[in-house]
Parts: sequence; C-alpha cells; structure tokens
Amino acid sequence: MTMLRQLITKQTSLTLLALLAIGVLQTNLNTALTRQGGAWVEIPPERAEKWNPDVFRALTFGHWLAAADWLWIKSFADPSLTHVARGTHPELYYNLDLITELDPAFFDLYLTGANLLSIVRDDGEGARDLLVKAQNFYKERLPQEPQVIQAQWKNIWSLSMLLGYVYLFDLHDLPHAAQAFSEAGMASGAP
Repeated sequence: MTMLRQLITKQTSLTLLALLAIGVLQTNLNTALTRQGGAWVEIPPERAEKWNPDVFRALTFGHWLAAADWLWIKSFADPSLTHVARGTHPELYYNLDLITELDPAFFDLYLTGANLLSIVRDDGEGARDLLVKAQNFYKERLPQEPQVIQAQWKNIWSLSMLLGYVYLFDLHDLPHAAQAFSEAGMASGAP
C-alpha cells in the first residue's frame, strides 16, 4: 500500500510540475504576442498588377470563363477593407477589369464591382472606369449580342445612376454627375 501511495504522490508531483511548466510557457507566449501588437494578424500587402487578357486565356488552357468565375468568387472573399490612396487601385480593380475584358457582357459584375470599389475600397476612379466600360459595351456591342444577353441589361439605368453617385460623392465632379443622372432618368425602364 505504501508503494502505491508513493507512486500516486510521484504522479501527482509530475502532473503539477507539468501544469506549472505549461502555465509559464503560456504566460511567455501571451507576453510575446502582446508585445507584437496586431502585426502577426495583419493582412498581407496587396499586389496590384494589370493582367494581360491574352496571356490569361493562354495560361488557363481554354478554361478562361471558369477562371474568370473563380476570380469573381475570389473578389467576394477579399478580406481587405482598407481604403486605397488616391490614384492607386486595389487588386480587386485589376481582377474586375480582367473579368470584364474576358466577359464584357457580365452586367452584374459591373454593378456589384463598382459598388465594392466605390464604397468598400474608396476607389472612385476604378469604379468610374468600370462603369464607363459598361456603358461603352452597352452602346457599341450589346446590339450585336443574342437576345438572352440583351435581356440581362434591362436595368441599364442603374449603371448610370451609380456612375452619377461615383462622380458626385467620390470624384466631386458635379457636371459629369448631372450628365450621368440625366442619362439614368432617360434610360428605358428607369423609375
């Protein structure tokens, strides 16, 4: 019986010693992380590069539409909410620009992408460029597209309305804002 007590006492001592060591290690780790501030959880810096659509098509081995959809989904998973400096664009802008080069008839991308750029990332110039690209497609190329594609563009007024918002609140360009709002009001289906 005494041998059993000695064994239990030894086990208890080792357990207490192990718990004490873990407590000391935890305290040291907590202190080290506190000293670093939030540096160890910061989002890595964005790489902002313009894609070449022809190279992208070649690298996807003919699956460029699937790859464009992947970029679109990836855009929604972008964790960065920081505003960009004036005159620069976030990676999101370059992804959206590439997708619209690959699939220029993607109406929802223009509308949602411009909202993300303007409101979330404060990239008014990027939102404007995306919306102007949409208007150019609508005026120049949409009439040659199949009826199925044309039906997706029935709310063209919303693009002009958003463009007016971007001109007015992001770029502080009242004359262009007035012109965009006027176009929105004259577009078919406008409220």
